[in-house]
Amino acid sequence: GGSEIQEKSKKNLRLPGRENSTVTVNEMLITDNDRKTLVWNVYYADGILTDNFYKQQIAIFLHEISGRKSKGMVLNIYNTVRLDDVPAARAENEDFMRSLLSLAETI
Repeated sequence: GGSEIQEKSKKNLRLPGRENSTVTVNEMLITDNDRKTLVWNVYYADGILTDNFYKQQIAIFLHEISGRKSKGMVLNIYNTVRLDDVPAARAENEDFMRSLLSLAETI
């Protein structure tokens, strides 16, 4: 068989270096035979982080029509779940996403 989404949810992630600031990420647990993959994604546009693709596109559009150059990206993390330990994979995703978000703020 092919890949199947087993679970789909949203997770709140505290942002590095920002007091009381969080971002919501999309989370999917995908299975393919005996392999599980934990996937996170979030959208970024000129300092705005969102779990919604359309909100990102609106932010880019509004920046463009106001004459400002706009940058956008999607941050995806695909992490193989080892030993069926989803909480450990989630912790790894959190660490990696925080690093990516810190880097994104410098772009």
